[in-house]
Amino acid sequence: MFSINTPSPMIMLIPSLLIISIGLINVGAITYEPTYLYHFCENKTNATSNSVYLSNRNTLFASLSAFASHEFQKNTTIAAGDLSDALYAQVFCRGDVNVTYCHDCMRFAIKDVKERCPGVIRKAMIWYDQCQLQYSDYPSFLGTVATRPGVYLLNTANVTDKNRFTRVLNNTMKEAAVEAARGGLGEKKFATRDANLNGFQTLFNLAQCTPDLSGEDCGTCLTEAIGRLPVCCDGKLGGRVPFPSCHIRYEVYPFYTVSATSVTPSAAPPVNMTLQVPPGFVGRSKGKKRVSSVIIIVASVVPVLVTALLVATGYYFRIRARKKHNAQIEQDNGEENFLNYGYMAPEYAMEGLYSVKSDVFSFGVLLLEILSGRKNTSFQITDSAISLVAHAWQLWNEGIALDLVDPCLRSDCHPNEVLRYIQIGLLCVQEDPLLRPIMSSIVLMLKTESQSLSQPERPAFITGRYTSHHEIIAVNSCTVNEMSVSDFLPR
Repeated sequence: MFSINTPSPMIMLIPSLLIISIGLINVGAITYEPTYLYHFCENKTNATSNSVYLSNRNTLFASLSAFASHEFQKNTTIAAGDLSDALYAQVFCRGDVNVTYCHDCMRFAIKDVKERCPGVIRKAMIWYDQCQLQYSDYPSFLGTVATRPGVYLLNTANVTDKNRFTRVLNNTMKEAAVEAARGGLGEKKFATRDANLNGFQTLFNLAQCTPDLSGEDCGTCLTEAIGRLPVCCDGKLGGRVPFPSCHIRYEVYPFYTVSATSVTPSAAPPVNMTLQVPPGFVGRSKGKKRVSSVIIIVASVVPVLVTALLVATGYYFRIRARKKHNAQIEQDNGEENFLNYGYMAPEYAMEGLYSVKSDVFSFGVLLLEILSGRKNTSFQITDSAISLVAHAWQLWNEGIALDLVDPCLRSDCHPNEVLRYIQIGLLCVQEDPLLRPIMSSIVLMLKTESQSLSQPERPAFITGRYTSHHEIIAVNSCTVNEMSVSDFLPR
């Protein structure tokens, strides 16, 4: 008879220990595969020999792998080889990707690009959803705006309301680009924006530049990418434009980590940065030219400090108007009187909803008051427009917006400039808070004549109070204060 011996507990543990040991050995291995997007290979090279080139490339990738193992490194630029046969590489991750996934994506990209671009390759570029890698035997792509090679990726589904979708997309994508371009040389340049399209759908936007760009160059690159959206993704529910130096993306579902990308509006973006659609798909040069700008004291409110002062003044008047409004309710005691919330945004006055766009509304009212010389809280000039905002909107639609301007300013201001300021004011007081620009964008609008402006939509019409007996203003007469117009020309 055969006897069966029961194995000891220690022997039964051996398979489990083996599995654990194998797992520990592979801790440094890639734990996931990033989402591949596109790659580009250029076969021409200046390398003196294939063996030297391949040796340099192996050294380069080994160095990149070592950097990818660093605990905090999320972007790397490195070179390998002698000057004549040197290779230069850059790898960086999307701004919201955590360190672990970033390093895994870097290591996967190094392995993948060797398979997709085998042999002697002068220049290679590979994009993933989480990171990108590029290398070349010429270092010109480092620290300069590179918009080629590029690729367009889009969701083939069409939007239902194309006009509104395009308008919201342009506004929010430009806001994200302005925010991303705030980072200085070597700093993170990443921003996201989301906006409500309707009661059931949200638009998510992302903009990012490589850290080796300056803030101004980042703005240039993102402008180029935004300019390609009508070409690649017009009327589509999602799309992205990845360039070597920057990339943008929008979707109707969250594709980034919201908690890691919350941004707080702060200082204005670089002075020379513009965000307007370029006329054609061409690489931007680094040449700079000075732009003639006109500053109208009090009327134009161009300097950043003056802008900040106006916003602070708006805060003060908004609070004061609320207190006066509360006092008036008690004082009127049933007396028929139309109420005006002055500088307060309608969503705050009616529903208590507050956001940075509430302050933008206050600024818009203040700007229209400066231009007209009238107060919004006690305005009535016609039966059809019983608030300053409503009156400005009516004149704008009739094509006679200059009639809004205080007679004291008309003779000293260029009509086109005044119309631009009126348009900015109307953009700030739009009924839909999502359509109002952010303050950093407003500063750009005021300072840069080349900054394109969208057409304003219907403002928030809050019923105005009848003009008080002690505040009747003569339309044809005024007291002229000392004002000056300075035209700064290129030197």
